[in-house]
Amino acid sequence: MKTKKSDKSVMKANLQRHIIVGAGLGLYFGMFFRPARDPNFLFAAGLALLVTFVMFLVRLFQKNRPPVKSLLREAPLNLLQYFLILAALEGRHYAYDLGGRVATSILMTCMGVVTGALIYWKSHGKKA
Repeated sequence: MKTKKSDKSVMKANLQRHIIVGAGLGLYFGMFFRPARDPNFLFAAGLALLVTFVMFLVRLFQKNRPPVKSLLREAPLNLLQYFLILAALEGRHYAYDLGGRVATSILMTCMGVVTGALIYWKSHGKKA
């Protein structure tokens, strides 16, 4: 059986991994961005709603699903999370206008770090 100290170091390593992967993905999305259209936050909101609904259905039909009440309680938080991620992608347009590729890369790297940490904390619950 693992000691508490080794559990904490494994959790810390997992958090670091999530943050590094998020930062890497964010950097990629920032460095190779070229605006091809105007930003549309309404489209991001619609996509977030669609993704939330699809994920709700997927989890609803899982073999060992949580109670429906629990899924319904999670839905607004999931909607907010998906919208923030998609809004950041739309926000790249403004960052690009303000500071070009450098500003876009910084914005998206920061968003990747935050998203990686959120995904870690969401998947590991109160153990973190």
